[in-house]
Amino acid sequence: EGPVSIRVPSFARSVWFEVADPEQRDALIWTVDGEGKTRGATRLVDQPDTGVPVGGAAELWFWPARPGAFRAAFHRNL
Repeated sequence: EGPVSIRVPSFARSVWFEVADPEQRDALIWTVDGEGKTRGATRLVDQPDTGVPVGGAAELWFWPARPGAFRAAFHRNL
């Protein structure tokens, strides 16, 4: 299987991923710009406490280690 594509909302400053299966620790989060170029990759277990920065990203690719439920919570600055 390949990565799941997630569009980054214009208000987003960072994103935090959660998974239902704790064995998903090796899942990858890729930050992709508007030209489709990968600009960064973060392992799920290495997410910063404040989330993965997404400034300027057009989409994220979430590549789970195995199929399972997950969610992405976007954060914004007020």
